[in-house]
Amino acid sequence: MPEPIILHEQPSMGRTVIEKFEDYAADAQLAFVLLTPDDKVAPADSSNDLKRRARQNVILELGFFLGKLGRLSGRVFLLHKGPIELPSDLSGVIYIDITGGVDAAGETIRKELKHVRES
Repeated sequence: MPEPIILHEQPSMGRTVIEKFEDYAADAQLAFVLLTPDDKVAPADSSNDLKRRARQNVILELGFFLGKLGRLSGRVFLLHKGPIELPSDLSGVIYIDITGGVDAAGETIRKELKHVRES
Protein backbone atom coordinates (compact mmCIF):
# COMPACT_ATOMS: atom_id res chain seq x y z
CA MET A 1 0.00 0.00 0.00
CA PRO A 2 1.15 3.57 -0.62
CA GLU A 3 2.51 5.71 2.19
CA PRO A 4 -0.09 7.65 4.21
CA ILE A 5 -0.54 11.34 3.45
CA ILE A 6 -0.80 13.63 6.46
CA LEU A 7 -1.99 16.88 4.96
CA HIS A 8 -0.36 19.37 7.34
CA GLU A 9 3.01 17.70 6.68
CA GLN A 10 2.76 18.28 2.91
CA PRO A 11 3.98 21.44 1.13
CA SER A 12 1.28 24.01 0.35
CA MET A 13 2.99 25.49 -2.74
CA GLY A 14 0.76 28.58 -2.67
CA ARG A 15 -2.50 26.61 -2.65
CA THR A 16 -5.45 27.21 -0.36
CA VAL A 17 -6.19 24.49 2.19
CA ILE A 18 -9.07 23.09 0.12
CA GLU A 19 -6.95 23.08 -3.06
CA LYS A 20 -4.19 21.25 -1.24
CA PHE A 21 -6.73 18.79 0.17
CA GLU A 22 -8.28 18.12 -3.24
CA ASP A 23 -4.87 17.63 -4.87
CA TYR A 24 -3.63 15.12 -2.31
CA ALA A 25 -7.00 13.37 -1.95
CA ALA A 26 -7.37 12.83 -5.70
CA ASP A 27 -5.24 9.67 -5.69
CA ALA A 28 -6.36 8.33 -2.29
CA GLN A 29 -7.27 4.66 -2.18
CA LEU A 30 -8.61 4.76 1.37
CA ALA A 31 -9.11 7.31 4.12
CA PHE A 32 -8.88 7.37 7.89
CA VAL A 33 -11.04 10.15 9.33
CA LEU A 34 -10.39 10.98 12.98
CA LEU A 35 -13.52 12.27 14.71
CA THR A 36 -12.65 13.85 18.06
CA PRO A 37 -14.85 16.03 20.31
CA ASP A 38 -12.97 19.26 19.64
CA ASP A 39 -15.86 21.73 19.45
CA LYS A 40 -18.66 22.50 21.93
CA VAL A 41 -21.86 23.64 20.25
CA ALA A 42 -25.46 24.27 21.25
CA PRO A 43 -28.71 24.50 19.31
CA ALA A 44 -29.76 28.08 18.55
CA ASP A 45 -32.73 27.79 20.89
CA SER A 46 -30.82 26.37 23.89
CA SER A 47 -27.40 27.56 24.98
CA ASN A 48 -27.53 25.14 27.93
CA ASP A 49 -27.54 21.99 25.79
CA LEU A 50 -23.85 21.87 24.80
CA LYS A 51 -22.78 18.92 22.67
CA ARG A 52 -19.32 17.86 21.53
CA ARG A 53 -18.64 17.69 17.79
CA ALA A 54 -15.78 17.06 15.44
CA ARG A 55 -14.42 20.12 13.67
CA GLN A 56 -16.55 21.07 10.69
CA ASN A 57 -13.63 20.76 8.26
CA VAL A 58 -13.28 17.13 9.34
CA ILE A 59 -16.98 16.52 8.59
CA LEU A 60 -16.49 18.11 5.15
CA GLU A 61 -13.45 15.90 4.48
CA LEU A 62 -15.41 12.84 5.63
CA GLY A 63 -18.19 13.66 3.17
CA PHE A 64 -15.64 14.19 0.41
CA PHE A 65 -14.14 10.73 0.94
CA LEU A 66 -17.52 9.03 1.31
CA GLY A 67 -18.46 10.51 -2.08
CA LYS A 68 -15.12 9.75 -3.72
CA LEU A 69 -14.49 6.25 -2.38
CA GLY A 70 -18.08 5.18 -1.72
CA ARG A 71 -19.84 4.68 1.59
CA LEU A 72 -20.11 0.93 1.07
CA SER A 73 -16.56 0.44 -0.21
CA GLY A 74 -15.06 -0.22 3.22
CA ARG A 75 -12.31 2.24 2.30
CA VAL A 76 -13.38 5.11 4.57
CA PHE A 77 -12.46 4.40 8.18
CA LEU A 78 -14.18 6.49 10.84
CA LEU A 79 -12.03 6.59 13.95
CA HIS A 80 -14.09 7.93 16.84
CA LYS A 81 -12.68 9.25 20.11
CA GLY A 82 -14.76 10.19 23.13
CA PRO A 83 -18.39 11.29 23.36
CA ILE A 84 -19.29 13.04 20.14
CA GLU A 85 -22.38 14.09 18.23
CA LEU A 86 -22.36 12.79 14.67
CA PRO A 87 -24.36 14.11 11.71
CA SER A 88 -27.70 12.28 11.55
CA ASP A 89 -26.87 11.06 8.03
CA LEU A 90 -24.15 8.91 9.60
CA SER A 91 -26.61 6.96 11.76
CA GLY A 92 -25.81 3.29 11.38
CA VAL A 93 -22.36 3.85 9.85
CA ILE A 94 -19.82 1.70 11.66
CA TYR A 95 -16.88 3.44 13.29
CA ILE A 96 -13.83 2.25 15.17
CA ASP A 97 -13.74 3.49 18.76
CA ILE A 98 -10.25 4.70 19.66
CA THR A 99 -11.16 6.25 23.01
CA GLY A 100 -8.82 3.73 24.66
CA GLY A 101 -6.08 4.58 22.18
CA VAL A 102 -5.22 3.53 18.66
CA ASP A 103 -3.22 0.55 19.95
CA ALA A 104 -6.35 -0.84 21.64
CA ALA A 105 -8.21 -0.65 18.32
CA GLY A 106 -5.26 -2.01 16.35
CA GLU A 107 -6.68 -5.48 15.74
CA THR A 108 -9.95 -4.05 14.42
CA ILE A 109 -8.05 -1.70 12.10
CA ARG A 110 -5.83 -4.58 10.88
CA LYS A 111 -8.90 -6.72 10.08
CA GLU A 112 -10.51 -3.88 8.13
CA LEU A 113 -7.31 -3.19 6.18
CA LYS A 114 -6.93 -6.89 5.39
CA HIS A 115 -10.46 -6.91 3.99
CA VAL A 116 -9.67 -3.88 1.78
CA ARG A 117 -6.44 -5.48 0.56
CA GLU A 118 -8.25 -8.72 -0.35
CA SER A 119 -11.14 -7.03 -2.14
